[in-house]
Amino acid sequence: MAWRLYISDLDGTLLNTNKEISPTNQKALAEFTAQGGRFSVATGRSPASAGRWLRQLPINFPCVFYNGSMVKDVVKDEILHCAYLQSSYALSIVLWILKEHPKTIVEIFTDRGLFIISDPENKDPYLEDENDPYIQSCLTEVKDEQWIKILLCDDHAALEEIRSYMDGRHLDEQCYYFYSQDFFLEITPKNSSKGTAMKWICSHCGEEDLKVIAAGDYDNDESMIRVADFGVAIGSGRARLKAAADYITVDNDHDPIADILKEIDQRCQ
Repeated sequence: MAWRLYISDLDGTLLNTNKEISPTNQKALAEFTAQGGRFSVATGRSPASAGRWLRQLPINFPCVFYNGSMVKDVVKDEILHCAYLQSSYALSIVLWILKEHPKTIVEIFTDRGLFIISDPENKDPYLEDENDPYIQSCLTEVKDEQWIKILLCDDHAALEEIRSYMDGRHLDEQCYYFYSQDFFLEITPKNSSKGTAMKWICSHCGEEDLKVIAAGDYDNDESMIRVADFGVAIGSGRARLKAAADYITVDNDHDPIADILKEIDQRCQ
């Protein structure tokens, strides 16, 4: 079996704990693409947030952003597909959160950029540490925008209360919500996940008989791990992801991408 497309998660997978791409992983990817392999990234980040790492990688196939809401050809700087949340339920969710959980950081991703509409006294430490650009705003200013995704940042107990509220109103019939970290609860359009985006790429990008490798570490990666021909869980990843994977590699500080591609080579012999 010739493996032709490798799609990797970024944080916790391709990036180590210092948010770096190791030279060993870079070398393995360069060799894979030089031999005709296709490589892309599937991340919860926006294209702007992921850009500093994408520029270090031999990407030659469309990438997935916002945990599946967007597919973009980063080489041509062209958006190929984008899904949006329906305002009818998205606004009601956010209104409830702002009232009942005033300390929860509410981040709205739109075509114009990232807006934070919660109390400015409460900061997303990860956003601040990475110096990602955002606009401090209010719900009134963004309610007429098209929302690509909502990200909620708080302690896990508070996010569980929000998730339970959404469960109780059967909002899983309207949208997709999941954890990308214990402190991040994300809301994306219905049927928008890394797995559905990966299927879209394979069916729309002119490549026949693609055999796909996908690797990740957290709940938001499970859909693409299950859809891939060869799904890989990072050694430092979640137990539920490991249970769904075909292969469990080393942790993200010990060159998992190089290990995955070595494993694939051995299986092809």
